[in-house]
Formats: sequence, structure tokens, C-alpha cells
Amino acid sequence: MSNQLKLFLEGNHSVLYKKQIFQIILFSILSIFSNCEKIDLVNPCDPNSESYIQSWALKITIGDTSLHCLPGNSSQLTIGGKVAGLTGNGLKINLNGIVEISIPAGSSDFSFPLKVQTGFNYEINFKSQAQGNICLLENASGTIGLNSVTDILINCYPECTNCLIFVTQNSYPANVGKLSNFDTFCKLDPNYPGTGIFKAMVVDKLTRIASISDNSGDGQIDWVMRPNQTYYRNISTVIGTTNANGLLTTMTQTPTTSATVHWTGLSVFWTTQTDPPCGNWSSNNVSMFGTTGNGFTLAPTSFISNSFQSCSLTGRLTCVQQ
Repeated sequence: MSNQLKLFLEGNHSVLYKKQIFQIILFSILSIFSNCEKIDLVNPCDPNSESYIQSWALKITIGDTSLHCLPGNSSQLTIGGKVAGLTGNGLKINLNGIVEISIPAGSSDFSFPLKVQTGFNYEINFKSQAQGNICLLENASGTIGLNSVTDILINCYPECTNCLIFVTQNSYPANVGKLSNFDTFCKLDPNYPGTGIFKAMVVDKLTRIASISDNSGDGQIDWVMRPNQTYYRNISTVIGTTNANGLLTTMTQTPTTSATVHWTGLSVFWTTQTDPPCGNWSSNNVSMFGTTGNGFTLAPTSFISNSFQSCSLTGRLTCVQQ
């Protein structure tokens, strides 16, 4: 074979090879953008990326409140609001379960010590209540627009003295979206006594926890029972008194006068069940389960964790006055 022919063939082989490589790359790019599935990208400047949250949390930990993205990519916005009626100390709230702040007695406003950007999704939850108060949140979640968030409201009221516990008349689905929606059902239920703030004795692995370790009451988040508090079925019938950790470990009267099946998500040790209950109360999948309790018992373990029930079914709620 002549040198001229050999060079011609090798040159054309090179051109064909490069063309094939180009086609493969082009096909790969088109496949990505034509795929209807959401692709999780690691982007520290995407306000809803996991890496954004992690970078942002690390900066807060070391006391750096500046925006970690270039100013040209973001607006430096804050998240906060107003407080009313707060007379006690100990109130703590968290942002997206990561950044936590304490709000002292007498405060009229609050703001998280960080800068976020337009498009950032936020949700505020209670970590703990103030002594002597029960506080409620309004406008607690949303997406950052062009301006800082200033309309989150925390309204605080005196805590109950003769605190009641009741089990709802109606049964409710497991897939309520988020746990705090169960609290709303307490007030709307026919068994609601007509006055007072009640929360559902239901836990998840995110926003309401009774205990992390067995029977210890550690790591509580927005737990519904107070330490050393007596709870009543009615004005004259005492159900029992909690221990120093806010756990009802002895009972003198049954919470109800007949058997009930009420959602709890609790184990017999006051910890959250191993698998997130009904997907943290967002699923009605028949193959997922949530723990339920029985109100007609003097055994605290049966009251909080009597059986498992499919998330496709409905259950009552135990509502605790705050």
C-alpha cells in the first residue's frame, strides 16, 4: 500500500472516529434534557439543592451569616416575623429542621441569622414551647419571593391548668401531608370541648418527637405533654400525671369509656416507630403502617402503642390540651 493511500485511510478513520464521538456526546446531552425525570444536581447556589442547605448550615455553625453564593446570583433576603403574648422563656423554633433560634420572653419580633435567596423554600416549626405559654404559628411556610419574609406570626397564650385529654369522635386518614394538620382536626372534631388549644398525640421523625432513647424523654421536639402535669378526661376524672420528662407512665382512669383505635406513631417506649409512620403522615399506601393506641386502657403502653394499622385505613386522634 502506498504511503499516500495509507495516510488517506488513516485520516478518514480519524475523521469518522471523531464524528462518532461527537454523535455520542450529542446523544447523551439530548437524552438528559429530554428525560422527564427530575435530576438531582449538586448545586450550592440552587436554593432547593441539598448542597445549598448543607453549605448554608455549615456557615451558620461557624457564625458566618453572609450569603455563600455570588451576589450576582442571589438576593440577600432574611426570614422573620412578629411575636405576641410571649411571657416565658424557652421558646425555640427551627427553619427547615436545621437552623434553630431561641426567642426570649417579651420579644415582639424575630429573624433567623442568615441570608437566603429568591426561590428558597422555607418551613418554620417549634422545637420547644416557652414556660407558661402555648404558642401557635401562622404563615409558617412558603417560598422566598423578591423581598424578605416578615409576615410569620407567633401568637402565645397562657398554658392550661386543668388540662384535658380527649379522643376524637371522627376518624381521619393517615396522609394528611404533615403532622401539624392533625392538630387542626382536634379543634374541628365534634368531641372538641369548645375552648382551649389542643394538639394531637402523634409523632413523626421530623417535627414532633416524644423521646429518642427508650422512656427517657430526650430530644423532644414540640411534644404535646408537659412535665409533671395532671391530665383529665373531664373536670373531675384524672387520667394521670406525667413524669419529669413529660411522659405519661402511670394512669388512674382510662382516657375513654370504650375501646378506640387512634393514630400515634409511637412505640411502647415513647420513641417514634422504626419506619417513619405512614411516610411521616404523607402516605395512604396499603403496604405502609402506623402505630395506633387504645383509649380504653390503664396501661400507658397500650394507650400509645397497641397495634399496627395499614396507612390505607383511618384512625381517631388523641388530643391533648396545651
